[in-house]
Amino acid sequence: MRTVAVATQETVLVGQATTVQQASAAMLDRHVAAAIVVGGRGGVGLLSAEDVTRALAEGRDATSTPVEAVASSDPLVVRLDEPLVDVHQRMRASRCSLAVVVDADGRARGVLEDHEVS
Repeated sequence: MRTVAVATQETVLVGQATTVQQASAAMLDRHVAAAIVVGGRGGVGLLSAEDVTRALAEGRDATSTPVEAVASSDPLVVRLDEPLVDVHQRMRASRCSLAVVVDADGRARGVLEDHEVS
């Protein structure tokens, strides 16, 4: 059985106060479509390239807007050891193209992307 671990993509981790510009630059440098936003109390969020685009379209200043203002604060979170087919079904049912992948201790390890979610 294939698990989420085989399809997890590396990503960047950013703090909540990181600016949209800083996070976007890190995403571009690593060639990834999302950054995991980590909080002080173990909270997790997800900043996608779409979130960055939307923030700019709304006229937000990328040099001063923190990612916590534009990132998803309640992303789908999945475990490395979950069956991949089950997670893809959950992603499609909830129309989430990206999910945050965590290990058994709840630490963010990467992102899972489903290109078939529209």
